[in-house]
Amino acid sequence: MKPLTRTPQTMPIVVPADDRYAMQLAVAVRSLLDTLVGDQSVTLYVLDGGISSANRERCLASWGGGRSTVEWICPAATSYAGLQISSRFPVASYFRISAAELLPPVIDRVILTDPDVLFLASPLPLLELDLQDRPIAAAQDAFCPFVDNRVAMANYHRARGHVCGTRAIPTVSSRSRLARQPYFNAGFMVMDLAMFRRERIGEQLMRYCRDHRDRLLWADQCALNACLGDRWLKLDDTWNVTSPVFRFPGHDVTHYDRVTLDRIRSRPHMIHFSGLRKPWHEGCDHPFVRAYWDVVARTSWRGSGPVPKESMSPGDAVASRANGWPMRLARWLRGGG
Repeated sequence: MKPLTRTPQTMPIVVPADDRYAMQLAVAVRSLLDTLVGDQSVTLYVLDGGISSANRERCLASWGGGRSTVEWICPAATSYAGLQISSRFPVASYFRISAAELLPPVIDRVILTDPDVLFLASPLPLLELDLQDRPIAAAQDAFCPFVDNRVAMANYHRARGHVCGTRAIPTVSSRSRLARQPYFNAGFMVMDLAMFRRERIGEQLMRYCRDHRDRLLWADQCALNACLGDRWLKLDDTWNVTSPVFRFPGHDVTHYDRVTLDRIRSRPHMIHFSGLRKPWHEGCDHPFVRAYWDVVARTSWRGSGPVPKESMSPGDAVASRANGWPMRLARWLRGGG
C-alpha cells in the first residue's frame, strides 16, 4: 500500500447501525475518538436503521469533547425491499453497499466500519492510501480467507474445522479460478465513493443481493466480493482482527504465517467482534473483553454489564433455527459443503 503525502485532519467515518446496536455504536466511536491526536477530528455519518431519540442522545453524550460532528442519515426501508432481511441480516447491514448514494455527493472517500469494533489506533492515515484504481481497501477475512478454502488453501486438511468449509460465493464453481480468489471482510473498508457513483457499483450490488437472496452466506459481504472480484486493495491484517484470530490453535490451520498471526494478535489496530458471541454477552472469553468494557465506562452506558446472549436481539434464536443457521455453521466447521 502506497500512502500519499498529505494527511487530512478531519476523518469522514460511516457506521451503519440500528437500535439494537446503539451501545456498540457509542463504544466504537468513543474508542475511535480516543485514538485522535492534535487537531484531528471526525465527521460521523450514522446510517440509522431506527435508533431511538433517547439512544441518539446517549450516543452524542458519549462523544462529547468537540472532536466530532454527527449527521444521522435515515435510509428509506422500501429501498431495500426484496433483500434477505432477518435478525442476522437486518436492513442496516445493507446500508454500506448504498453509502455512495446516501452520503452527500461532495464526500468522495470515507472509512466505513461496523459498530461491533474497538479501535486501538487511528485509521486516519488510511484515507490517504493510493487505492490503485480500486473502489475499496479491506482486510482479508480470517475465517473465510478465500472464496473456496477447500481448493485455495494448501493446508485445508489441517484447517478444516477452523475455517469456512463451503464456497462463500454461490455463483462461483470450485473449478473456477475465482474459487482461489482472496475474500475480504466488509466490516471495515476504505471506500472510494466517487468510483462507486461513477461505475454505479451500488446498483450492481443491490441487484446481486436480490438475485441471490436465498443463497448468500454473509449477505452484502458476499455481494461485494462477488461483484468486485479482485478489485480491492488488501489492508494490513491488523486493521480488522476478527474473533477467529484468537481462537486458532496455531498458524498451521490458517492462511497466515506464524509471524503474521503473532503480530496481529499482539499488536492489533482494530478489533472486530465478529461471530455469534460478543463481549457484551455473558460468558464471552474474548481477550479484549476487559478493554471493551473499559470503553463502555467512558460512554453513557457506564454501569452496564454483560447480558444473556438471547436478550441482545429478541427472536434471534427462533430466526436462526428457521434459517437453518446452526446446522449450516456446524457443516462449515466440519468442512462440509
